[in-house]
Parts: sequence; structure tokens; C-alpha cells
Amino acid sequence: MNTGILVFIKNLAPVTVYVAFILVGLFTLTGRPKLGLLCLIPLFPLQNVVEKLYSFPLGNNLNDVLLFCAVIGWIISRAQARGRLMDRSVFNGLIIVMMVYTFLSFWQGAAFLGYTPSIFPPDVRLQNWKNYAVVFPLLFLLVNNNFRNVKQMRLLFFVMLLTILLMDYYVVNQVRWATTIESRERFHGTFVWLGPNETAAFYAMYTFVLIGVFLTEKIKRLKMLLLVLVVLNTYCLLFLFSRGAYAAFLVGSVVICMLRKKLLLVPILIIFLSWQTMLPEKVVNRIQHTTDEYGSLDHSSERRLVMWEQSIELFKS
Repeated sequence: MNTGILVFIKNLAPVTVYVAFILVGLFTLTGRPKLGLLCLIPLFPLQNVVEKLYSFPLGNNLNDVLLFCAVIGWIISRAQARGRLMDRSVFNGLIIVMMVYTFLSFWQGAAFLGYTPSIFPPDVRLQNWKNYAVVFPLLFLLVNNNFRNVKQMRLLFFVMLLTILLMDYYVVNQVRWATTIESRERFHGTFVWLGPNETAAFYAMYTFVLIGVFLTEKIKRLKMLLLVLVVLNTYCLLFLFSRGAYAAFLVGSVVICMLRKKLLLVPILIIFLSWQTMLPEKVVNRIQHTTDEYGSLDHSSERRLVMWEQSIELFKS
């Protein structure tokens, strides 16, 4: 009986989420772009949720559909208010220039590689350009021109914090299942198609956003939530075993402390000097095994150096 109920709930959940997003899209089209954005932004890192909707109509394009609805809602809301589509902001112009520049680079790159560029979706390079130079810049334009006061930005930021908390839950569970460093290849958190290095890079970058807000925030409850998330993110980062992410996090921590709180450089220096005793044993082993007993680089590090050498030669040519 209990098993039957669990199966029913498991099958009902994706349908409920899918219907909810359809309703959100429809409401967004009526001139409520903020509603669509509050639901769309958490979907980018929560790819494990989106994946469960692939079997539904347009389920694999849910992000694009909601983004399209947000754009239409933005245009309708400005038409109703009889105002300018974009606020006066230097960021708007910079984003538009970036989108145009990268599109011209897409055509130039196709000519350099001997390809015939296409303006139709089946072109993989066009899809990559769209994901990089359209989706996120357009998302920035939507947020920059629709979330127009501190209260609205705080609401959006709180939704992002809840999203990161959910991501930490998945990563912590995956770390608990692992018994060896070799099993790290199964770590991807909520990023279905990414590996541990990419997931660690996400944590290395966005933890600094949380630290920056923590150092300037005045509301104690929010500071406590930020502190909890910074600790959880750091835990996830450590046990994703990405040496590149370790280096990025160390350098970033030094920079942000020099800019905001120089006193925090003291514990960072202590950890740097005594990392072999202070860090978990698995993390120490991961760092030490960059080279073998003969001083040669491991396969992963050696492969990256080869890629860098090839990239430099391609750049020169």
C-alpha cells in the first residue's frame, strides 16, 4: 500500500510541476515578466528537475519557452505603462554589443573552420552561441529592466539562495554515497550532463557571490543563511576533488579578503601553511597525487597542458 502511494506521488510530481510551469508561462504572457523570471532562474542549475519533464510536449525546451514568455511579458508590461522598453543603463548597451559581437565571431569562426554557418537550430555551433550569448545576456537584460527596486531584488536573491540550498542537498548526498576518490566521476549535483570539475567550478565562482553579500549584509537572519550556505558550498567544493577549483577558491578568497576584510587573511594563511594536517585526508591525497612518485604529471593534468599548448598554437595561427 505504501509502495503504491510512493509510486503515485513519484508519477504525479512531474505532471504537477509541468502544469505549474504552463500556468506560470501563461500568467507571464499577460505582462508579468517577474513571475516568469522567478521560476526560470532556478531551472538553469536544477537540470535534474528539468530532465524529468523531457517526456512532456516542449519539456526539453522549457527554459527557452519560459524565457520567450518573459520577453513577451516584458514588452507587454512596458506597452501597458507606455514607457521605454529599456531603462537608461550602460549595462543594457554593453550586453547588446556583446551579443552582436559574438554573433559576428560565430560567422567568422565558421569561415575559419571551413564550415557553412546556418541560421537554423540544427546547427550545433549556432545552438552553442545561443546558449552562451543569447540566453544569459538576455536573462540579464530582463532582470536589469524589470527588477527595479531593492525589495524585488531581495526576493529574487532569496529564490536563488533556496536554489543553492537544494543543490547542496543533492551534492552532499552524492558525497555521502562515495567511498573513494575514483567514485567522484559520478558527482554532478543537479547538473545532469556535467562532471565533478564543472560542478566544482560553479561552486568556486558562486560561493564568492555569497561571501561578498555576507560581508556587506546588515540583516542578521540573512547573514546567518548566507554563512550556512558558504559552509555547505565549501564542503561540497572540497569533496568534489577538483584541484583547479581549489586553486581558484584560494586565489579568490585572498582577493576578496584584501578588498573587504584583511583580517581574514590570517586564517587563510594558517590553512595554506598547514593544509596537510587541517584538510580532510581524501582532499590531501587528491592534491598530492597531481604527480606520481617519479615526478610525472597524472593523466588529467597532462591532458590539460596538452590542450593549452594546442590552444596557444591555434591562437597564434
